[in-house]
Amino acid sequence: MKKTGMKLACTGIALALLTLGSSQSTFAEKQGIQKKPFANTLAVAKTEQFSKTDNPISIGVPITVPSTKPTVVKVLNKEQFGNAKPPVKSEVKLPSDKWGKVILTITGTQKGRQYDRLFQIWAGSSQIFVGVTPEPTKDGIEWKIQKDVTEYLPVLQGKQVLTTKLENYVNDTYTGIPEMSIQLEYYPEEKGKKNKQADPLKIKTPDKIIPITKDAAPFYMYEKNSSMDVPLDLPKDIKGAYLDLYAVPQNNDEFWWSLQPDFREIEVYIDGQPAGAVWPEPTLYTGGVNPYLWRPIQGIHTLDMTAYRVNLTPFAGLLGGKHTLSIKVNQHIDYWLMSGSLFLYQNNRKPTTGKIVKNTLTFPTESDKTKTDLFGNDNNLFGENANKSYEIQGVIDAKGEHYTSTIQASRNNTSDQTNYNEGGVQIVHNAQVVTMDESFAKKGQKASTKHTEEVYTLDCGSGYMPTQDGSSFLLPSNLTQSLHVYNVLNGPEWKSPYESTLYLNTQGYASLYRSKSDTAQGATTAVVDFKDSNEQSYHQVLMSHGGIVTYNLELGSLSKKGK
Repeated sequence: MKKTGMKLACTGIALALLTLGSSQSTFAEKQGIQKKPFANTLAVAKTEQFSKTDNPISIGVPITVPSTKPTVVKVLNKEQFGNAKPPVKSEVKLPSDKWGKVILTITGTQKGRQYDRLFQIWAGSSQIFVGVTPEPTKDGIEWKIQKDVTEYLPVLQGKQVLTTKLENYVNDTYTGIPEMSIQLEYYPEEKGKKNKQADPLKIKTPDKIIPITKDAAPFYMYEKNSSMDVPLDLPKDIKGAYLDLYAVPQNNDEFWWSLQPDFREIEVYIDGQPAGAVWPEPTLYTGGVNPYLWRPIQGIHTLDMTAYRVNLTPFAGLLGGKHTLSIKVNQHIDYWLMSGSLFLYQNNRKPTTGKIVKNTLTFPTESDKTKTDLFGNDNNLFGENANKSYEIQGVIDAKGEHYTSTIQASRNNTSDQTNYNEGGVQIVHNAQVVTMDESFAKKGQKASTKHTEEVYTLDCGSGYMPTQDGSSFLLPSNLTQSLHVYNVLNGPEWKSPYESTLYLNTQGYASLYRSKSDTAQGATTAVVDFKDSNEQSYHQVLMSHGGIVTYNLELGSLSKKGK
């Protein structure tokens, strides 16, 4: 995104330098797993750091690719997105058979100088992908993203128009032109695995997908109290429903976690009744705070921004016919982009009815704010805290069958800021804890349950230090980002509960001296830990110095092939 008013890009930062020490893993059961160090392990970076960088790396658990031969559909082939290029519409014929998995593969190349740009894909009017392009170098970069899009199969069959949007602006200074390729890979089910779900955490592919935008374009939520109101006309046999929501902060709200106030809440309503809440997690774009933090290791969920999933199943028996879905963002500044779809699970054309028997969710959530002035002129200590607990329970009746859907949630958000020198120095701490219990029970049967605990933290410090004549400035920055997720699934389909744990962490330091001849230095570490009760595991430690990967260790049954 083009930065208009660089205050936040230069002040969401800190003076404290990050010392990169050794990472100690709690990853268990390493016995018998071969270590796979990078060829240049612990290599010393060149004196002139960032003179050349490795290709961008997105941390996370690798996608499991089936052993079956895929049917491949090419959507874009080396499409260049130059100055103000309009969205590209690709008319494709997609296979309509049953598939075990569908993978979206995106590859990109770019060289020169350019801002980070949003890259978005729609199938029909349903958004299926949004991410941020890496900022290129003069020598050029290449990157690859893979996403499991099996959940989107209802809109990835037959004749379809896939729309790709990348708003880029090119001039004599910003010369980078991304060249993008996209393909869809349809994998048949593997023998013996038809009834075994490879990834239990992914919800079952819905029967029907209803977009919440009329066209292949996001809704722009500008005004402070604006509302995205979506008229719906839905089938009358709904037994389950989820909102698949892409919510992307833009302009000043890109750095909402460093503003005052710094708490955001996405409110979801059905016919004016509170139906779900999302407390978004900060996404660090590839030019955010200091672009040298992200060369080559990217932030969490930056290249592939995940959709927020809101369980609306308690309302399922009420959703048939005409209704209004409304979405708001509490306390936002400037604008957010909203897009996504409703995932519907149907009852084989047998009408359903229902009611909400309990709903303690209310909006807006009021946050407690404290502010202490230091020396005047925007020098202050600022704190903000928000807490919310609620329960929603609904019943669904389907011609003699009776279901109960219950959601219990607890959320806590806390943040602290130190601002000095009129915003020239800023230290930010942001932490969020979300606990969610979801259950779905058919009368007379054991309930299916999901318990989730998610903890996100962000610690960022930076300083903006201009020379006396204002011709140059120093931008020292450090940033730590972490995500912990614990899941437990249980139900009639499980012999025993399924458990999984995920830990993602990046720590980066960078210092940029912007002058006639820029000078930069920096280093980043990243750690990935994943383990589940199906004996699947993955562990990775990545280190980079001056834009070059110096260490890459991968362990576990899901480790990438060929490393």
